[in-house]
Amino acid sequence: MQSYTPEQYLDMLLQLLPPGAAWPREEGEVRDALLGATAQEFHRVDKDTLLMVSESNPLRTILMLEEWEIFAGLPDECSQSYETVAERRAAVVAKITATGGQSLAYLVEMATNFTGQVCTGQKFQAFRAGASTAGESLTNDPWDYWYGIHVPDTVVRPFCAGASMAGEPLNTWGHERLVCIINQLGPAEGQAQLTYGGNDG
Repeated sequence: MQSYTPEQYLDMLLQLLPPGAAWPREEGEVRDALLGATAQEFHRVDKDTLLMVSESNPLRTILMLEEWEIFAGLPDECSQSYETVAERRAAVVAKITATGGQSLAYLVEMATNFTGQVCTGQKFQAFRAGASTAGESLTNDPWDYWYGIHVPDTVVRPFCAGASMAGEPLNTWGHERLVCIINQLGPAEGQAQLTYGGNDG
């Protein structure tokens, strides 16, 4: 969907002129200046209206990103000062679509939505005679409170023209905000460990 050009609006305005000597059909400096300025304004309003349709989606917003952040209660304690536009959009979407929960399955689902990759989860536990098997790592009781979220691929977010803003780095890595959110939403006694790439270990 595209906006009409100034030339198209000018043509429409010319066709709408009432008959009579006050509005001559031949080209003229005064007429062209008046109708040309009006056509330019119609084009601007038309273009901005179509832009607002895009801005109404937090996944595509640029001009209204701050308004979306205010609506979602952002920035918060998990926000990072160096976040890119894409990360800020993802944070808005994650905040307004969150249903809440503390289960490992919920945290894995949230990580999957946040990263756009199919993540997996693992609940750690201490080594116990009779419950653990030979070859498992010798771990102590604090491991009962750790759980892992695994992201299949190492996250690298490149600078993208049209989606990034001036001043952003050419590449960013990792998901510090996601780690913070998982620890924030997870069980109070728990601690998350985020891993990338390779296997789940």
